[in-house]
Amino acid sequence: MSNCTNCSVGFFYFTSRGSACNECDEGHYADTPGTSDCKDCKRGQFANDTGHSQCDLCAAGFYAQLTGMSKCLGCGEAQFAASNGTSQCKLCPQVGAAKEPARAFAMCVGSVHCSPAVVVGTDSE
Repeated sequence: MSNCTNCSVGFFYFTSRGSACNECDEGHYADTPGTSDCKDCKRGQFANDTGHSQCDLCAAGFYAQLTGMSKCLGCGEAQFAASNGTSQCKLCPQVGAAKEPARAFAMCVGSVHCSPAVVVGTDSE
């Protein structure tokens, strides 16, 4: 009679690591019990610690360009990411329009300093 181990979600079975069930590493997850390996978080997602059963979406203003990310990166200056789960930021239409990770196109436009009588459009993407 053999003893089988059915690891719970967030864990995988890999005998060469010593113990029967091991936590998935950062940036990885196991969403089904009894798996023998963990999956990479998809682009636009992350797992910031071990033992995840699913990955979290990057918040608006942040992105994860690669698979298997343990954290999301903030959009750079003059860039924005309008929705959760973004894998890359977009450029604001005007250089230097956003000084921090912008969560929406409107944040790019809203931080532009115009001289009097100049109107900046607020068309969303």
